[in-house]
Amino acid sequence: GTPAARIPNQVPKAMAKARAAQLREAGDRQFAKLCASRVGMTERVLVERDGLGRTEQFVPVRVDHGEPGDILTLKVAGADAAGLIGQPAGERHEQQYFSADRPLVSAIDAAAE
Repeated sequence: GTPAARIPNQVPKAMAKARAAQLREAGDRQFAKLCASRVGMTERVLVERDGLGRTEQFVPVRVDHGEPGDILTLKVAGADAAGLIGQPAGERHEQQYFSADRPLVSAIDAAAE
């Protein structure tokens, strides 16, 4: 294990597990509050893979369109324990800045336009 595992007078394992569970629950509550606060907002989302993207703040978003590398402007229609649920915001705004067949330099130039 790690050097920390050899420190004497450690908290009992049961207490450590209980504290870890409390921290996870607190984190889950804060994440749920963050997600709920974004419902109705418009977010720019980078599609990472089919069905999943991330906001500029790295919050996971379920998406039903777009290809990996696309940046979509989505309205947050809802939220759940996994993150946000995105829908197209008015006109469907998609731009593929980064793809395997486009050099990075031209992608950066395109993003600046």
